[in-house]
Amino acid sequence: MRKAALARLEELFAAIAREQCLYLPADTPAGAQFRRWEPGVQWSQALNTVRSAKDFFFPQTENLMDFKLQGKQIDVIDTRSETEDFVVFGMRGCDARALTVLDNVFLAPPVDTYYQNRRSHGTIVSLACTRPQETCFCATFDIDAADPDGDIVAYRTQDALYLNAKTEKGAALLAKLGGDDCVIITADHGYRELLPGEKYSPATHRFNPPLLIKGVGETHPEMQTDGAPISFADLQEAYQRLLDGKDSSQVFDWHEGDRRERRCLLYYYLEEKHMREFVTTGDAGDADSLHETGVVFDYAR
Repeated sequence: MRKAALARLEELFAAIAREQCLYLPADTPAGAQFRRWEPGVQWSQALNTVRSAKDFFFPQTENLMDFKLQGKQIDVIDTRSETEDFVVFGMRGCDARALTVLDNVFLAPPVDTYYQNRRSHGTIVSLACTRPQETCFCATFDIDAADPDGDIVAYRTQDALYLNAKTEKGAALLAKLGGDDCVIITADHGYRELLPGEKYSPATHRFNPPLLIKGVGETHPEMQTDGAPISFADLQEAYQRLLDGKDSSQVFDWHEGDRRERRCLLYYYLEEKHMREFVTTGDAGDADSLHETGVVFDYAR
């Protein structure tokens, strides 16, 4: 299962669109209709679209074949072309069940190869209904609105969207969007060697430990950086939040631009038993805000 924060749905849609063409319900003057996603297109929260998603598999008009006449000879020309992969996102349970019924008819011998072509290239992301309306007929046709048909089922909460794969096709798509793992990579210091002609500075060479974080299913088109004043004391809470499904932007209470006093210890290579305490109110590499407290930890004694 994957989790995406509602505040970052644009990133989820962009990740899907990089893999396949993405279609989702969008509000129009005529009501909610499926349209191809591109940056700026907003996902409609309407209960249903004006037209069914069946249009993706049965277009209103279609050229089935061409004919070529030469004298008394008639040649039939197959005009079919391979359909590109696409994703239909936000299909309701009733529409998803309708596709299952159509499969029973058009994928049974003799197979409708036009329908089969589109169906094999389409991935259905259905949306579970949390509050079906009284006019809905899912219960009448034994449709579980909370667990509809589809390659992937999406469950929406107040702040997140959960995606659960139900078919191999759905699992393959989710696998391309990011893993189930969460990652924290750091070190106990930020030591680096001096560059030619460079003078040693504790702030520059000792107080810049790396910190890389990735939440479950979190992806970005490029490396994201944040200048939040983080301390090692924050990591235990960060671990718990990652395990609860938070992404990297939600695991700390501190943000870039915040001012905070942080404590750090300075020691030299092979002299780890002698440490001096410093405090800083600026960035980790800001030597001007680094002040020694006078506290010394001497474990050699």
